[in-house]
Amino acid sequence: MALKKIYDISLPLTVNTKVFPGDMPLQYNFVQHIEAGDKLNLSEFLATTHIGTHVDAPLHYLEQGKAIGELDLDIFIGTCQLVKVDTTIKTSILPGEITRYGNLPERVLFCTTSENKYDEWTDSYRIPSIELIDYLNRMGVKLIGIDTPSVDMVNASDALIHKYIFKCEMLIIENLYLNEVPEGRYELIALPLKFMELEASPVRVILRSL
Repeated sequence: MALKKIYDISLPLTVNTKVFPGDMPLQYNFVQHIEAGDKLNLSEFLATTHIGTHVDAPLHYLEQGKAIGELDLDIFIGTCQLVKVDTTIKTSILPGEITRYGNLPERVLFCTTSENKYDEWTDSYRIPSIELIDYLNRMGVKLIGIDTPSVDMVNASDALIHKYIFKCEMLIIENLYLNEVPEGRYELIALPLKFMELEASPVRVILRSL
């Protein structure tokens, strides 16, 4: 039996990993270190829960929304469609760009750029439109993944897209690394940490060939 090919579509986490403007970048410290004469290496870290590739829970923008540790895990494992949209367009993604895929599984990932650099911030990126979210909702999609740092633009103080996605009872994965993955259908595995009182979690995301 042939082994399934695995794609790691998570951004690396270092002190140089880009974060949303104003968010805390990764900081870490070795409290014990073998080189210093300790018996083991032991570290601690501090960072925004939205660092790198991460899942947003409804609590992120809804006062009574579920925390990340309260979410059902079913949606984070299963068939997904990887969609590659035109990287030269800078406006929001519209339904007409994905209708060629026909029926969609419950999970859809969007590759919007030809190169997503983990350590280089940009204010210029594509986001889902309200029309696209409505279309995905009608198609039964429950999880939207994207290779941008947010589903809202950096200057969007109202977070309209986040709120609309949550209103449609969908979940969000942001900051995926999809540049090296061919378009197609895969098995998605993307399990967030079980933070019972927090609104987001970094996540290690993989795709496996079907």
